[in-house]
Amino acid sequence: MTHHLDMRYSKGNLILKLDMSKAYDRVKWKFLYAILEKMGFLARFIALIKHAIEHCWFTILVNGESSGFFKSSQGLRQDDPISPALFILASEALSRGLNHLFAQNPDMLYQTGYKTRVTHLAYADDIIIFTRCEEQSLNKLMQFLDLYENQSGQEINHSKSFFTPGKKANLIAHRIKSITCFNLKCLPITYLGAPLHKSHKKKILFEPLIDKIINRISGWGHRHLSQGGRLQLIKSVLSSMPIYFLQILSPPVGTLQKIEQLFAKFFWRSTTDHKKIHWTKWAYICYPCEEGGLGIRNIRNTVIAFSHKLWWRLRQNNSLWASFTISKYCKKSTPAFDKAKQKDSNIWRRICSIKFVSQENTFGALELAMSLSGMIVGSLQAPSIPSHTPTEPLMP
Repeated sequence: MTHHLDMRYSKGNLILKLDMSKAYDRVKWKFLYAILEKMGFLARFIALIKHAIEHCWFTILVNGESSGFFKSSQGLRQDDPISPALFILASEALSRGLNHLFAQNPDMLYQTGYKTRVTHLAYADDIIIFTRCEEQSLNKLMQFLDLYENQSGQEINHSKSFFTPGKKANLIAHRIKSITCFNLKCLPITYLGAPLHKSHKKKILFEPLIDKIINRISGWGHRHLSQGGRLQLIKSVLSSMPIYFLQILSPPVGTLQKIEQLFAKFFWRSTTDHKKIHWTKWAYICYPCEEGGLGIRNIRNTVIAFSHKLWWRLRQNNSLWASFTISKYCKKSTPAFDKAKQKDSNIWRRICSIKFVSQENTFGALELAMSLSGMIVGSLQAPSIPSHTPTEPLMP
């Protein structure tokens, strides 16, 4: 989506990132009950939820002694096992409301030129909205958000929320700020811990990860760790730190070498002041124990494995991401035969680099399994994404 931020359109596109202030503590109970009723939950079930939420007493410890009991009047308890599910159900009103708003006002849609339209992404209270950079569209959007705040009790933290405009919209950034009261922030931006960008320069995106690994190793510097202890820390801690990034981004070769270099120096106790001999290559150390290695996760192989996982998710075509990617890059062909171009996104070029190997192994495994069970192998077709998308507004 960020690749279309500067699409040739009269006013340009706009990305809004919302930050909810104390999301759990501000949920109105009446709003939650109304949403559950509109979703079709039985009155008996709603009564049980109401009893679990409202019949709860709190006390405050003053100098180690409790001073009275009191009830809360709104909000969800964060340690309650059912609170996350109830919060997601209440937040469904925002998601369906946005879908309904964009369905009623197609002129507000984020311009991509593709069939699959994305209006927003939401994970709990982390929300990002894609729209056009027009004053009329922004006014309608802010009116809806104000309505949602008033009815649900949620409150947008304007100081932490921001907007990211395209190049054409930079000229009216001050006007956007006056309408939304959000701060201006340029790409790359972070959503769910992952950087959103449109540049092919990926090295800078991994600098926070490199710094995090260096800081973690520096924190262990004063401890007298044995070789076995260092090996265990690499396996259980350091090798797990890049996993989330590697699922999303394919790092440059220089970044992979830097990560392996940090791991190797820590394992062999090398520092800037005292360099130690590395008695074998790091690639040999990453071999399985059965093959003479130490069983450390190979970062390069992990990148390849996650690339195959992306291809498999694309072929399943049961997510919004897969549907959008196919509509963008596979208009006149199937994903198996389409080739990547230099201007395409990093994710698509990453998928295309391994898809022939992945497709060949997928067909081989299916043919073997089906032949053993006596079945005739047909063509592999990915299931289509369900056409029904809930757009009916839930807010009372």
